[in-house]
Amino acid sequence: VEVQELKHKIELITDFLRVVVTYKPFGIAYYKANQLLTQELAATKSEKEVQIKLSLNPEEYLMGGGSRVLGMNRRGNLLP
Repeated sequence: VEVQELKHKIELITDFLRVVVTYKPFGIAYYKANQLLTQELAATKSEKEVQIKLSLNPEEYLMGGGSRVLGMNRRGNLLP
């Protein structure tokens, strides 16, 4: 993984995917072959937690989510 860190963003680059995280406003964008796949702009932060809203297609799943014993498919649930 190649990492390029700039003042306002960080980019993670592999042979297949590029992820761009902007700091202010917070956002995450995913690119494949320079084509935008999806972009996440909804994030909130409180004293206890950070929440990011992910856009998933109907055929996509969130698997896992940490070291706790939880059901594997976390779609539609909060991740602890």
